[in-house]
Amino acid sequence: EALDILLKLKNELKSEKYSSIIIPIHLNLGKLFISQGKVTEGLEKLDDAFVTISSSSEEQDLPIIDLGYSCLMQACEILSEKSDDENPIFFEKLLDLHSKLCMYTIPSQGMLCKAKIMEALGRAQLNSGKSEIAIGNFTEAIDIYRELINIGDHSSEISNLSDLIEANMSCI
Repeated sequence: EALDILLKLKNELKSEKYSSIIIPIHLNLGKLFISQGKVTEGLEKLDDAFVTISSSSEEQDLPIIDLGYSCLMQACEILSEKSDDENPIFFEKLLDLHSKLCMYTIPSQGMLCKAKIMEALGRAQLNSGKSEIAIGNFTEAIDIYRELINIGDHSSEISNLSDLIEANMSCI
């Protein structure tokens, strides 16, 4: 309800000053919907936030973009924890949303976010029997983690993914 009021105010006053309030509400609603199992609605709210970011005439500040990456990682974690919702399509949508944010800037958090999504997408594809595609996504995640090694230690993620690839080579 608060979001609807803010959107009406923004549209009536033709002002962008409410964007800094509207974007976090969209992001939080998206995460909330996803955590409640309403994944499609949650992904739509995340998409709405990124549309608001792109339509804002103000200079995009890094805290909003960092918040977007953080919400994508949290949504990915929530989906990964819910084994019944581990659908490759949901992770592909997260990857599409990540691409929208990449138009502005790709900080190390954005690269880490992409690696986590690629890893989760690979796991979902592996569970749905698409092992060849999954291995490609795992490999891309490992490459991103290798790029990030100088920034932080991601060797455990690389090791885990390498083990997962090796264990599933017989499927390919």
